[in-house]
Amino acid sequence: MFLSYRQLKEKILGCFNGKNIGGTLGAPFECLRQINDVDFYVQKDIRSNPPPNDDLDLQIVWLNAVERFGAGVDHEILAEYWLTYIYPRWSEYGTGKANLIRGFRPPVSGRMENIYKDSCGSFIRSEIWACLAPGRPEIAAVYAWHDSAVDHAGEGIYGEVFCAAVESAAFAESDVRKLLAIGLSYIPENCLVHKAVTLVEDCFDSGMTWKEARERLFDEVPGSFGLQCVPLERWTEKDHAAKAGCDAPNNIGIAVIGLLYGGGDFGKSICIAVNCGEDTDCSAGFAGALLGVVMGNGGIPEKWSEVLAGVINTGCIDLSEWGFFLPKTVEELTDRILADIPAFLPPDLLSAPAVHFEKEEIYRVFIDDEKGFFCPPYEEYGKYLWRNRSGKRLDVNELLRMPEYCEYKEFPVFKAVLEYQRAPYIKQGETFGFVLRLMNNGLSRSQHWADIRIFTGSGLKADCNSFTVPLQNTYRYEAVQAFSVELMENHACLEDIIVEISLPGRHTYGVLKATLSVADARDVSGE
Repeated sequence: MFLSYRQLKEKILGCFNGKNIGGTLGAPFECLRQINDVDFYVQKDIRSNPPPNDDLDLQIVWLNAVERFGAGVDHEILAEYWLTYIYPRWSEYGTGKANLIRGFRPPVSGRMENIYKDSCGSFIRSEIWACLAPGRPEIAAVYAWHDSAVDHAGEGIYGEVFCAAVESAAFAESDVRKLLAIGLSYIPENCLVHKAVTLVEDCFDSGMTWKEARERLFDEVPGSFGLQCVPLERWTEKDHAAKAGCDAPNNIGIAVIGLLYGGGDFGKSICIAVNCGEDTDCSAGFAGALLGVVMGNGGIPEKWSEVLAGVINTGCIDLSEWGFFLPKTVEELTDRILADIPAFLPPDLLSAPAVHFEKEEIYRVFIDDEKGFFCPPYEEYGKYLWRNRSGKRLDVNELLRMPEYCEYKEFPVFKAVLEYQRAPYIKQGETFGFVLRLMNNGLSRSQHWADIRIFTGSGLKADCNSFTVPLQNTYRYEAVQAFSVELMENHACLEDIIVEISLPGRHTYGVLKATLSVADARDVSGE
């Protein structure tokens, strides 16, 4: 089957209008643990003037990155855009930014000293990847990982991967239960996001009310977001709190409550999500965006859409830097996404361009049948068959299996992962281990030898300054080499390790940089 240009436009418009509507509805109740009684906007003076919302702001930054780098956008590029164009310094945003400023790159920037790594700040920006890869959840999920790794880890990443997969599949599948099953196939069964979604489904199937489902969700998969504004003396035994910052599972669960108990009614669904409390603009924004894709823009009741009139107001974007282009309306945002899709998707997923301009059938996106929406299985043997997967990026299964602390980069002939043995801290006299993994990406079908050189800061000493490893011609063949460094003298707060990779006889050349924080007084044994 295929999605026409006209169908794509209708669904992308619906996605971001639904996002804007849900975020606006929920904004006044954010950070409050309470049951609300909302059936429409409560703000005054919002006609054609919705309040700014970071849930939408951040995605506009990603759009600008995609417009410049196309399908080549990755965690390193997104991190540069994050530092350049995004104001907020709070919570996970601030922690990720502080880590980047210190020299720690994604995915380390999203994990290191980040108590908010499991929070909501990345699943709220999943829609851009779903709309750029409509009906291709396996592609949307990969970019969701690259996005989330900038300032999240663990449940934060699982949350965005889940949401991106669900929203992408919604371009071709309208059944919410099937969509949830598709999203769950992309994340580990033992993670809290998976637990929250299946728990709410169980509550719905057992005949509980949405309030009863909410109570059970809060008991078994609690968050902390809604207690931030509640004084400690007002906490009760029922106010179960997760560890600070673990909020993505609970709030995705709330969004699912809205979707299931709303029964396909747009207004009812987003109101139930808001009435559950917690991170209300995020949960209602996701529910509204998903239903907007399923229904199309025309399926959103006019009473909700005409108030905002598709206007986008921003509050988190730094426009003082040159080279940033801000869409003023959802219509403009949609048109720019539509223009990017041909450069974002592989050419075999698109029809020939320039077809029936007068009918706005500029191109079509081909999609698989329903079974193709689920996460492809991870097969130890199949991944080595270069003839089937030559040149493709790591898929979402492989990305989610990446070490918590690592450097990851793709080069024309190989992919490289530098794995830290633990959190990136070192004491004087201590040894810190690394494992370098090189993977043949299938571009060159010849055997190679990779020459590796290690360069360290003045206080470090490597156990080996150079070595050579074989890189066989088999696609995804892994060449593995361990090495370690020792902190001899404490000269600086940060110590860099540069890993230089070259292939004799070819110009391909790659560099990975790891950074260790010197912590004489810090207990680094726990991570």
